[in-house]
Amino acid sequence: MSVAAQTIAELPEKTRRVLVVLATTPEKGRAPKSIYGLNLVLGQLNFRLAEYGRYEVLTCNEAIDNAATLWAPEGAEKRLQPAGRCQVVVASCEAIRGIHLDNIDAVVLVGDPMSVGDYQHCAGRTCRYQPGSSEPVEGMVVSIVPDQAATRMLHWGNLSGFKLVEVPLNKHLTTGERLKNRNDRELEELSAEELSEDELFVDEFMRASEAQLDDLERRM
Repeated sequence: MSVAAQTIAELPEKTRRVLVVLATTPEKGRAPKSIYGLNLVLGQLNFRLAEYGRYEVLTCNEAIDNAATLWAPEGAEKRLQPAGRCQVVVASCEAIRGIHLDNIDAVVLVGDPMSVGDYQHCAGRTCRYQPGSSEPVEGMVVSIVPDQAATRMLHWGNLSGFKLVEVPLNKHLTTGERLKNRNDRELEELSAEELSEDELFVDEFMRASEAQLDDLERRM
C-alpha cells in the first residue's frame, strides 16, 4: 500500500475525492477482497497518509452513509468539503457495482482486474456527469498492477480504443512527472506528424517543379 499512498499524495492539489479500488487478483494478499483485507488496507492507507494531514480514509459504505446524512436537514452545513482536504474512499470492484459516488476526481486501481469490463467499470467512476454539470467532468485513473496485468491492460486498450501509458515503478517518477512525460510524448508525436505532412508537401512540390522544368527543357 506504500505505492498507493504515495500515488494519492502526488495527485494534483485540487483533487478532493479519490476512489481506491481493490481489484480481484489470483495473488493472495495483493488486493484482498475479505472484510479483514479491506480493514488492513484502510489501516495502511490511514497510517501512510496521516503525515500529510489532509486525507480522510473511509470505506464505500461509510461514504454512502455520510452522503445520506449530508442531505438530511441537519447535515446541510457539512456538504462542502473543507478547503485543502481530500477524501479517500476504499472499495473492492464488487462493492462499487450499482453504486454512484459523486465528484470522484481520481481512481487508483490496485491489483489485477480480471477483464476489460472490470477495468472500464472501475475507471469509469471518474469523468462522469455530476449534479449541475451539462458535460462530464475531467478525471484521472492510475493503475498499480503487476507486469503481466499491465501487458494485458495495454492489449485491452488497443482493442477497445482507450489509451494507457505504462511507467515502470523502478523509474521512481512521481505521478505528476508521469503525466507530464505522457503529455510531452503526445506533443512530440503531434509535432512529428505535422513535420511529416510538411515534408510530404515539400517533396511533392519539388517533384512537380522538376517535372515542369523537364517539360520546359524538352520544348526548348
